[in-house]
Amino acid sequence: MADEKIEKIEKVEYESKGFDGKYLVYKGKPLVRKDNFFLYGDMSDDYVLEIIVFSTKKIKVSTAGADGKTVEIEDEVPDLCLVMVNSTDMNKSETERNVFQQQANGLYNALDLGIYWMNKNNKK
Repeated sequence: MADEKIEKIEKVEYESKGFDGKYLVYKGKPLVRKDNFFLYGDMSDDYVLEIIVFSTKKIKVSTAGADGKTVEIEDEVPDLCLVMVNSTDMNKSETERNVFQQQANGLYNALDLGIYWMNKNNKK
């Protein structure tokens, strides 16, 4: 049942000026992952968010199973991340394209921080 829900979330149609297809959409914009690299935003906007995960940590989560018994799940989650907001203008040098860069602990914090700065720069 949970897998069916994930399938529906992952196959959201997203149309942009530059491309269209099926992407995971978070807060109305596509979120794409390749190994330890995340790209968030629309390439037709002026700025996008890039996150590089440098380290992960193992966590244990206790939850109730279908039979009511407690089940402990161990998983690995992003820990130390580099957050970068970059211009989509390829005519600029790589140094000029970067408008914000900071370290964050955890993927949620990295997304929260990066989305704020990406949106702030896209409104200029």
